Amino acid sequence: RLKSKPVAELDVGQQATPMSLVASGVKEMSLTAEDFFCDIGCGDGRWLIAAVQSSGCQAVGIEYDHELCELARDRVRDAGLSDRIEIIEGDAREFDYSSLTAIAVHLYDDLLTALADDGVFDSARVVVAPYHEVPGLQMAQRGGVWVSI
Repeated sequence: RLKSKPVAELDVGQQATPMSLVASGVKEMSLTAEDFFCDIGCGDGRWLIAAVQSSGCQAVGIEYDHELCELARDRVRDAGLSDRIEIIEGDAREFDYSSLTAIAVHLYDDLLTALADDGVFDSARVVVAPYHEVPGLQMAQRGGVWVSI
C-alpha cells in the first residue's frame, strides 16, 4: 500500500508559462541571430528553445532547482540545440548579465527587485515578463506579456 505524501500548494512562481505566452513573448522580443538571450528562472527551458528556434540566437538559462535544470538540459538536447543553449544551475544573483541583449524573467517580486537594483536588466535591449512588470523598468503589456519600452 502506498503512503500518501503531503500535498504542497501550487506556487505561481514555479508554474510553467503557457506556450501561448512564451510564443507571444518571443515574438515581442524580435530576436535575431545576433542576440544573446537569457531566461532567468528558466524552468524546463521552454522560453530558451522557442527563442533559439525562432531566431538562431545564442541563449543561456539560469535555474536554481536541480531537477528543473536536468529537465531543461534534456529538452534542449532533444530539440538538438545543445550547441546554442547552455543551462546553468545556480543563484540568479551570482552572474554577470552585461553581455545579454534580451532577457525573459518570471521570478518572485523580491528577487526581481534585487536583480533590478543590481542593474541586471540595464544592458538588455528588451526584457519580457509573462505576468507582471519588472520593478524599475518602463514596461507595457503587449501580446499578453509585459515588455520593456
